[in-house]
Amino acid sequence: MDAVSAVVGLKKAVNTFTDAVDEALSDIKSDIGLYMKSIESDMYEGAEGSLQDVARMGYTTIETDSYFGGRIYDLKPEDFRRAADKAGLKITSAHLRKFYDNDLPEQAEDTAGGQEVKADAAAAPEAAGTARQTAAADKETAATDTPAEDPVMKWWDEALDTHRRLGCRYIVISRLPDALTPETAESYAGYFTRIAEKVRQREMQLCLHPSRRELTAAEGVSVFDTLAAHMPEDKVWFELDTREAHEAGIDMVSMLKHYKGRVLLLHLHDFGIATESGLIDFDKIVTEAIAAGVKDIFVEVRSYTLPPKNCIERSIYNLESLPSLRY
Repeated sequence: MDAVSAVVGLKKAVNTFTDAVDEALSDIKSDIGLYMKSIESDMYEGAEGSLQDVARMGYTTIETDSYFGGRIYDLKPEDFRRAADKAGLKITSAHLRKFYDNDLPEQAEDTAGGQEVKADAAAAPEAAGTARQTAAADKETAATDTPAEDPVMKWWDEALDTHRRLGCRYIVISRLPDALTPETAESYAGYFTRIAEKVRQREMQLCLHPSRRELTAAEGVSVFDTLAAHMPEDKVWFELDTREAHEAGIDMVSMLKHYKGRVLLLHLHDFGIATESGLIDFDKIVTEAIAAGVKDIFVEVRSYTLPPKNCIERSIYNLESLPSLRY
């Protein structure tokens, strides 16, 4: 146990060392992260103390999910980074989401005059009308050679710059819009690819996190599969969730094999405390995930049989006993 404690302590101290040290330790199986949505109420009540508690449990990385008004868990980004550093936690990943008001992504194309905006035929009439107005405005702007700033893309630029400063390696888009269907997926794929390029410019990687709805096949085709087929493999990757896949009737092991190399992140998410439902074979999934190239693993708890902090503590304890994650 002393040796294990030393390894975990060393991993937590990596924030103060060079990236070379981090790379040298990357094969040590002590990096289990926490998706902070799991203890969101605790974070708003006291972020610094909660981060300290998370680190004491043995977590070494975190994935955030609370960026509103330029703040993270109601803290200035620099204050949140300072609190995470103090706890010895690396801010590895962040969930962000931003869509157009009409929930229809504008799709940019290279044209002689500037930007052309397309509306999906299946969209509501008012959404299509808004898209046509935007296209007309773009043409007028192009004629004056003073391009208008897209407020949604401006939001993404600011958010991505903020999270790059936090040290994030991955940006995750989850809670995909309700308008996303197999028919509209190609249009959304263009929107996500635009964001992915901005993420890549900041030396991070974009991942999509599909829910049960996107994973569930209708007439043999799922929204997720359609999206994946229309996004470049070298720009958009995935974060898969064990519970969402189970609820969609997906064999996670087969899915990891199918998308080998494109799944960078994994949520170990059960129907309560991790491993205790008996419905999900976490050991088999983690073993396949490592073989498929998954880089980071995060615990997620969203159904509570105990206070949230007790649930995440028992979850990491249970998971660290698995052969696939044992030291």
